[in-house]
This record gives sequence, structure tokens and C-alpha cells, in this order.
Amino acid sequence: MLWCVLMLEYWKRLQARLSVEWGTSELEEDMQTRPEYNGDMISSPITGENEVYFPLEETIRRKNWAMFLVGMCILFVISLVCAIYLFRFFLVYVKHCMLFGVIDGSTIASCINSIQIAVLNTYYTKLAIFLTDDENHRTDILYEDSLIWKLFIFKFVNTFSSFFYIAFGVKIFQLEDCSGNCIDVLSQNLFIIMFNYLVVGNAFEYGVPWINSFLIKNKPLKSIDKKTSRNSSDGKGLTKCEEEYSMDRYNTLMDLITDYSELAIALGFSSMFVAAFPFMPLLGLAASWFELCIDSRKLLKMQRPLPAMATDIGTWQDIFTLITYISVITNAGLIVFVMPGWLKERPDHLKVWWFISIQYGVFGLLQLFKYIVPDIPYKVELQMRRQILGTKVIEKYRSNEKSVLAENLTGESKV
Repeated sequence: MLWCVLMLEYWKRLQARLSVEWGTSELEEDMQTRPEYNGDMISSPITGENEVYFPLEETIRRKNWAMFLVGMCILFVISLVCAIYLFRFFLVYVKHCMLFGVIDGSTIASCINSIQIAVLNTYYTKLAIFLTDDENHRTDILYEDSLIWKLFIFKFVNTFSSFFYIAFGVKIFQLEDCSGNCIDVLSQNLFIIMFNYLVVGNAFEYGVPWINSFLIKNKPLKSIDKKTSRNSSDGKGLTKCEEEYSMDRYNTLMDLITDYSELAIALGFSSMFVAAFPFMPLLGLAASWFELCIDSRKLLKMQRPLPAMATDIGTWQDIFTLITYISVITNAGLIVFVMPGWLKERPDHLKVWWFISIQYGVFGLLQLFKYIVPDIPYKVELQMRRQILGTKVIEKYRSNEKSVLAENLTGESKV
């Protein structure tokens, strides 16, 4: 947990330095109206200019409807996870199933759960985009924040609900017996789902652009456009420019959100249940390195994305921080209520007090580290102050020039 906080704090320092180096530290948020924003054209009561107006009541109604549908999707996910683990209970305790004499019912359920995660994430992404479009946000920032939170909340529940059931639900509902310890089952489920989610998912993410690039490179030119191609008669492949033009495009909104979502889920895998599987951070490090290699090679198989200026990572900083605090709670719950140890035979009220003490003790340490490590390095803060001073001097010089010019024009008009 302390590693997560230090990583986030030092990332804030790094992005502050990079924003100064790239000249984006004073970048104002783009509050221009989106071209997709719909409404009635009215005269602004403030400026008198024409502007697009959309009723606030309709905006609230659409947001409430979107929240309702997201909530129903989350309930559907929870119901599906319950059905999968009821099926697991049937395989393990009723049928004593062993597939090929090696794979037990628990492994089968984990594989089904990993498939469910991938399929539901794919279809829900389309639904989230539709709902966010329907909300009719005025600016790109509002649109992106709304879409990010919809996707993160659903993917978080869809990915980690099975782990919460194994860690805490089994003991609460007493549907099955883990022989007093569900840690082994939880560790197995963590490894299988993380492998499928990160490794298989990344292989598919890289494989699709690679296959498209391979097909485009080896497709005869005459079958694409006989009129405009200069070499259509020889039937050879595309020229370099035509090949690059035919590559998949990098969607600077959805592809970027997908990449950040994978990082957020990887952080959850590495930190939320580390008490049950201490090697999970090492696997998370390996998965992050693999993700970095895949993304860098994937970009080579796609059209070059258009760069965009930004001061920080925006909403994702809050999401990473939220995952860190959830990790504190889940690991404290595992240590006190689930893992074997001297607290196992203690009364429940004593366990609750230990849970609260551990939880808020770690929260206190996290806040202490946040206080010790400033968000902006001292040298970067000095440079930002110099920039502010330079901006003020330039603005004062310009205002003096304008006043002198106005006086000269006034004198000439009198003459």
C-alpha cells in the first residue's frame, strides 16, 4: 500500500516537471462546446451572442436514466458471478468434477469467470459510449469524465466481484467450506483471471492491428483502387504512403481510455489482495512491462496519433488513488477476518476493532507520506513562479504599448 502511495506521489512530481518542460503548466482547460452538443439556439442572457441551450431538467433526467442502466448492469454482473460460483459449488462438492483428470471444478469456474469478464467488458463499453452520447455533454472534459467513471465502475465490479466473494462472501453466506481457509482458492483465482485478462487480452490487442497490417501489406493494389493507383497494372502491393494510410487509426479517446483502464485493473490486481498472494506485485510488474512492450509495438502497426496537450492525467489520478484506499480496506479485512493466525479464534468484536485500527493506521501513514513528499518539486515550483512573473511582465509591456499607441492616435486625430 505504501508503494502505491509513493508511486502516485512521485508521479505527480514527474508530471509537474514534464508539464513545465513541455510548456503546459499554465494550459487552460478547453471549455469549448462540442460539435456533437445538441440543443436550441438562443441569445445568451450574459453576452447577447447566439449559443446552444439544452434544458437542465432533461440533462438530469438523462443522467439519472444512465445511472439506472449502469446500476442494472452491475446487478446483472453480480448475479452472473453468483451463478458461476454456484456452478463451481456443484462441480466441486456435488460432482467432484476433474476435467482430463487434472483440472478441477474451481479452475473451470475461474476460466468461465475470465471469459465472462472479457465478454461483458466488450459489450458494456458500447453501452457506456451510447449512454454518454445520450447525456449530451457540452464540453469534451465533461464527456470524457462521465465515460471514464462509467467504464471504470463497471469494469471494477466485473473484474473483482468474484475475488470479493471468495475472500469475504464465502464466510458470510457459508455456501461452501474452504477448510477454514479460502486463501488458496483466492490465490488460484487471482492468477488465472489476471493471466487471461492481461496476457490473453494484450495478445488480442496487438494481434488485431498486426493481422490488419499484414493483410493490407499483402493485398493486391488493383483490388483496392484501379483508377487512382499508379502501379495497379503490375498487381503489386501498396506503396509505403498508401500502406500507412490504410492502417488502423488510434482513437485518442477510446484507445487511451482502454490503456488507462488496463493500468487501473493491473494496479488493483497488484495491490487489492496482496495479503492473500504476496507474489502478485511481481506478476503485476511483469504484466506492466509486457503491456508497455505490446502498446509500443501496437502503435507501430497503426496510424500515428495526433498529439494533444495536457497538464496531468486528469480523472485517472483520482481513480488510482481510490484503488489504493480500497486496497487498504481489503487487505486489512483479509488479515483480520480470513487469514489464519492468532486473530482467528478471537471474538468478533475484537476483530472489528483490529480491522478499524489497522485500516486507519495505514490511512494515517498514507497521509504522512503525502505530506512528506510534495506534489511539485522545489526547482519546478521556482520555474513556474518565473514563468508567472515573465507572463506578468509581458502583459504589462503590452498594455503600456497599447496605451502609448492610443495616446498617439488621439493626438493625431486632434491635429
